[in-house]
Amino acid sequence: KNWNDLKVTPPSGSGFPITILTDQNISTDILQNIILPLPDTTAPKITSQPLITSITDTTATVIWKTDEPATSLVYYGEGSSINLSESITAYTRDHSVLLTQLTANTQYSVQANSSDANGNGPIQSETVTFTTLSTPDTTAPTIIAGPIITEITHNSAIVEWETDEMTTAQINYGLGSDLSSNTSVTQLGTHHKVLISSLDTASKYSVQVNVTDNANNGPTTSNIISFTTLAAADTTAPVIISGPIVVDLTDTAATIIWTTDEPATSGVSYNDGTSYGIAKDDDLSIEHKVRLNGLTSSLLYNYTVSSSDKLGNGPTLSQENSFTTLPEPDTEAPVITEAINVKGITHQSALIKWRTDESSSALIKYGLSSDNLSFQKADTKEGKEHNPQLTDLQKDTTYYFTITMIDVANNKVTTEVNSFKTRDLPDTAAPSFATNPTVLKTTNDSAVIGWETDEPTSFQFKYGQGSDRSSQQSSKEKKTKHQAIIPNLEANKTYGFEVISTDTSSNESSYDSDQ
Repeated sequence: KNWNDLKVTPPSGSGFPITILTDQNISTDILQNIILPLPDTTAPKITSQPLITSITDTTATVIWKTDEPATSLVYYGEGSSINLSESITAYTRDHSVLLTQLTANTQYSVQANSSDANGNGPIQSETVTFTTLSTPDTTAPTIIAGPIITEITHNSAIVEWETDEMTTAQINYGLGSDLSSNTSVTQLGTHHKVLISSLDTASKYSVQVNVTDNANNGPTTSNIISFTTLAAADTTAPVIISGPIVVDLTDTAATIIWTTDEPATSGVSYNDGTSYGIAKDDDLSIEHKVRLNGLTSSLLYNYTVSSSDKLGNGPTLSQENSFTTLPEPDTEAPVITEAINVKGITHQSALIKWRTDESSSALIKYGLSSDNLSFQKADTKEGKEHNPQLTDLQKDTTYYFTITMIDVANNKVTTEVNSFKTRDLPDTAAPSFATNPTVLKTTNDSAVIGWETDEPTSFQFKYGQGSDRSSQQSSKEKKTKHQAIIPNLEANKTYGFEVISTDTSSNESSYDSDQ
């Protein structure tokens, strides 16, 4: 328990096991208090079964999630045969494999496989099917979330956005209103995070994103957004502003979630009093989610979370918390606790919103009649609140849909058929503030601002002392109820802020606290 008492010298580097060196006998009671590492002999677990997205006449993308970084291997073939394969050797939790040279109007079978870095696996998914489109894709991609700016430093920033299909991109940026500099994304994907570097300190920049799909449709151009770099290098460690808490607890697994005030890494150290484990994710995020797998049923575990930012500030550690695994496996499918509601309807898109009693992913099948749901949309964001967006719809048309919800234990349930009708004309009306942004809570160094909009919107929240608006945070998720939690404020200072809300048709409204 104490390096000096045990005369312990770690080996060179940062790995385990620990070598114990002693010039005296170590008593039995001390040895009994040594917590040994849990060996990783557990294959990765597929927490989101494979879903098929971005289907065209000749391509499709297979996406799934695992509870730890693992390889991506897809076996597929026409009909019920699985005689072809496509793989990606990089280790990731969010898997996305593009299948090409498919035959139009043909049914395919797909099975996903993943192995971790310790050679555990492969774990195989269930077999799913999809049918390619009969005609080529001629529709330009849609930017369904963002772009937003995250992880601003004194000389860099990250641009983040989401598209309705696999795309490449070009990002134009520059000082003030200039957009003459650019960087490109050649890797196809639906979720993009791009670093813009070598920026000037304390300077305002503009950014615009242009996306093109695999069939070369596009480019689709985003709104121009702006941000201001910091005046000096960040030397402040991330702040844990909520959590950690345990969700999706089963007999053999648990998910730990927490949020930080800036993008940071995610780490969880845990032990059962005899053995310990470490789970980590080096991807930078504000919302942290780490799945602990291979646990023992009906057993008490202690855990601590940690986060460090991109510049190495930290780690910030939480207090030690605990949970007890369940005695029996989870066999219950997700239950809808907030009714399905279609919002943000335009002439070509719609948001489908609902809430479940446990975290789940979802597959939405939709079409022009209740017995022909030929299109599908994969919602891989595991959570209780769901609001995926359907795009490329026909105007003034009734659509029918079902939702299949799948929890982390692979229990699933499908809803009855629902429907909605798209608008006849484009939405050109800016969103309204149903309740104006209001300070809900303040402390010596933080504030919570809340507001509501009359339709689902994303937001940019800019703030600073007095009339300054150089600091900011953003959310690309489209909701009607919003909160911005602002940390690291100076005590006894007056701050102002501006909120910019953007709806599903890119219409904007703004509110400034000085108005």
